[in-house]
Amino acid sequence: MADLTPEQQQEFEFRLRLEQEQANQQPQQTQEAPQQKQVSSDELVNPGWGMFGGAVGAQYAGPAIAAGYQEATKANAAKQLGTDPANLEWDSAGQRWARKTGFGAGEGQTVEEVDKAYKEMQAARNKPLGQGKVASRITGPMNPDAAAQLEAQEAARQARFAEQRAKEAAALKAGRPLETKLAESLGMSPAVQNALGGVYKGVSKAVPAVVGRGLMGGLAGLQGFDAYNRFKQGDYAGALIGGLGTLGSAASFIPTPMTRIVGTGVGVGADLLNSYLDSLKHHAAGGQIAVAQGGLISLD
Repeated sequence: MADLTPEQQQEFEFRLRLEQEQANQQPQQTQEAPQQKQVSSDELVNPGWGMFGGAVGAQYAGPAIAAGYQEATKANAAKQLGTDPANLEWDSAGQRWARKTGFGAGEGQTVEEVDKAYKEMQAARNKPLGQGKVASRITGPMNPDAAAQLEAQEAARQARFAEQRAKEAAALKAGRPLETKLAESLGMSPAVQNALGGVYKGVSKAVPAVVGRGLMGGLAGLQGFDAYNRFKQGDYAGALIGGLGTLGSAASFIPTPMTRIVGTGVGVGADLLNSYLDSLKHHAAGGQIAVAQGGLISLD
């Protein structure tokens, strides 16, 4: 010490104080760092199996959920109209088939009834003018009054269905379906809802249903198993985020634009958030290791 100049002595004391401060800070940092429970591999589950099971199970659960939701929506509309769901002719199997195929412009609720009425209507339109060689080749109502009568019947039918559909739409709105409740809770305007509906239709056409169900079902299974592992290891915040992600991915199976888009966003967002938090934990752990080994705090 006697050989040190005053400047060297001052620098030595400064370094000594710095090392003492760093040594005092190290236990505090270690104490504040999140600690995970030590669990054996037997207590944890393989998230890969959850992803596989979710992807396979979604192929069966998806159509069942969609059918159940449609039936619930139909029952709700019938309740608002004070009738039985089977009496909702516009939404009957026969009329849905008629709109989808372009055939079956007749009356009725079943496919058989609509098809029969359509054939009778076409037979009336294409009835031969007579039985002679020339007359039998001339089809369709030559009488203007008969042609006008057929057109009037079709116009009346379309008007009746338009009125029925308007009543059903009003009943659905009065019943506050799930997508309306969700949109209002999120403060979304009708314009935003319409935009999401357009996105939903575009994605539905671009991505096959089996692929979409597999992706979201696999994500739900993966997040569910991962949330369980995080809970067992004491990562309760990560487990909560994973659980919310599982619910979001599962909600994407409800066949409405709002639930599918918002549910998918929640599911994917939760997974990304957990990955980001994990990276922060690894970064913090690396800083502590550097303190323990080198005596310096890593700022990387």
